[in-house]
Amino acid sequence: MKNRRIKEKHMVCALALCLVTFFLVACASMNSSNKQTEETKEVLRKEPVFSKASGFYSKEVTLSMEAEEGTKIYYTLDSTTPTVKSSEYQGEILLKDPSSEPNRYAYTPEFSPYRTEPAAAGEPQVAPGYYARYESLKKEVDKCVVVRAIAVDADGNTSPVKTATYFIDYEKKSGYTGISVLSVVTDPDGLFGDENGIMVNGKKYKEALASGKLNGITDTHILREYTNAFTGRGRDWEREVHVDYFAEGGQDLTFSQEAGIRLHGNQSRVAEEQKSFNLYARKEYDGNKTFLSPFYGDGILSDRITLMKGDDILNYYLSDAIDDPDAHSQKYTMTQLFIDGEYWGLYAIQERYNSKEYMKTRYGLAKGEYSLFSGQHYGFDYKKGDKNATKTSLHLLRDYIQTHDLSDEKEYKKLSSMMDVDSFIRHYALHLYINDQDWSWHKNLYIMLHHNKWYWLPYDLDYGAGSHDNSKAYINSFTCNRLTGIDSLRTDPFFPYLIKNKDFCNQFIQTFLDFSNEIFRKDLVEKDKKAFLSSYKDAIAKSVARYPGQEREGIMQGCSCYEACWNNTVSFFAQRPDYAISQLKDYFGIAQPLVKVIVKVNDCQGGSIHFNSICPNLGEKGSWSGSYFANIPVKLTAKPKDGWKFVGWQCEGGKVLDDSNPSTSLTFESNVTVTAIFENMSQN
Repeated sequence: MKNRRIKEKHMVCALALCLVTFFLVACASMNSSNKQTEETKEVLRKEPVFSKASGFYSKEVTLSMEAEEGTKIYYTLDSTTPTVKSSEYQGEILLKDPSSEPNRYAYTPEFSPYRTEPAAAGEPQVAPGYYARYESLKKEVDKCVVVRAIAVDADGNTSPVKTATYFIDYEKKSGYTGISVLSVVTDPDGLFGDENGIMVNGKKYKEALASGKLNGITDTHILREYTNAFTGRGRDWEREVHVDYFAEGGQDLTFSQEAGIRLHGNQSRVAEEQKSFNLYARKEYDGNKTFLSPFYGDGILSDRITLMKGDDILNYYLSDAIDDPDAHSQKYTMTQLFIDGEYWGLYAIQERYNSKEYMKTRYGLAKGEYSLFSGQHYGFDYKKGDKNATKTSLHLLRDYIQTHDLSDEKEYKKLSSMMDVDSFIRHYALHLYINDQDWSWHKNLYIMLHHNKWYWLPYDLDYGAGSHDNSKAYINSFTCNRLTGIDSLRTDPFFPYLIKNKDFCNQFIQTFLDFSNEIFRKDLVEKDKKAFLSSYKDAIAKSVARYPGQEREGIMQGCSCYEACWNNTVSFFAQRPDYAISQLKDYFGIAQPLVKVIVKVNDCQGGSIHFNSICPNLGEKGSWSGSYFANIPVKLTAKPKDGWKFVGWQCEGGKVLDDSNPSTSLTFESNVTVTAIFENMSQN
């Protein structure tokens, strides 16, 4: 009896095991089948075809769609990703200018961690300045029509999403002439949703606000830690977008493609209504490693760019102003940005250092040939290459500088093989001349290691050149503490040791004076200001009207925030030379006077002159002058044009080291004139 029960128990267990095994196999088979179906769906059908391409149209557009036989088309007009629950395409769609319709996404009240309405009497504010966002919520913005569509067959297989943007009746609107237009479209949830939105405060912040946890807190550095916009970083917070780009000078579509978007910046993520962004071209989105057309008119493609908010002028203007074939800088071009069919303001499309194409085209460097790091307030942020380079190679460089006698030419020559002295000097001279209060040896810069040699790349310059107060032109940037309260040249691990070398000091002094004499000369900055404000007058007016907070920033000067920023910058550079040069003299103990140096060419058509770190504009008369300290040599390089040759140097009042060498040095004790002689070879 007992044995029979045991046998029966074993049979039951065996049967149960068989059933479980069968169930698991069946589930695995179903999962495999589902997986295959899902994989098949991704590549089964082509996207719908639209009868009209993205573009600018002078009147209403009648749009038709086509797809493969046996499929249905579903579409949306609100930028959401279409599904079978969206509108089914039944026939032609009439598209009209939607600008008068209510905003869907513009002026979302939680773009900054502020309350959406005024606090009641006695009720604590969450943060100062919140009301500026509230009063602008009802303003309607310019809009374009966004059409997104998919094709779906009888088995539910779905095509990729087709997206297009249509600007209708825009010849009647101001602000879009002579400037590029960029349309970015993505499912709104990825930008504005509580859980997934990269641009908003989000669920965590709302819960903390509702609980009273944030009452009385006015420090945005604390508030921002609760927000999606500030904490949402990296690839997990990159959203796929469709990009339509219309280049400056025309309103025909330049290119369309898929890309990725993230927020850019730090405090601006939560403290300002207009955000900056980064765009990424990636093979995984549509097979393209770069954007399909150059942004800067130089034929160079980009794989990633920054969309810098337009009123952040100094961040893109100052970098572009120092642009030179031998310098590290970032170009920009202006654009009017639309996000999910709504006008988002004036932006600068700026180059990025951590771009493969930037490194490839600027320096001829391929992936794996360099390491790149971004300097942050907490240290160096790895971008590409060897993650440990700053802990090893950069520390070795620092230790070498601090433990060797750099007044010894052999030691200095050895150091020059470890670091690019030219880029270091240009970087430090720039930040010190513009009195940038928000940088240090490890902050707001990029550093690159290539062939075991370090290079310095200036970055994030918006706290210089009178950005916050043009009266700060008087501040002694050689001796003052910066915003951190602890960083200064006194605590710098490089500069105080490098100045022990005479050649380094001379080169730094001359580069510093180059900024005063040419790059940031008041009349040139004034000229740049007039050209910018004239070229983008209507675009600026459009953008400022979009952001009332920006309008108030310039109200004290009776102008827009853009003009106010330019006025501060011009004023700063008008005052800066007297202060900066005096501070330079004190820091380096320079006793000799400033004298006038004139450089000329005998024929303007023959060539140009590279002077110290600049290529001065010789003008129609073929002459340029600047003020430099006597008895400190300047460097000269004559550059003949095609069909011309360099013959020699002629000098009055000084001495050229080698008057037959196109690259030489000039010494002088008083005012001096030096002329490069070029000869037309076709006349021989």
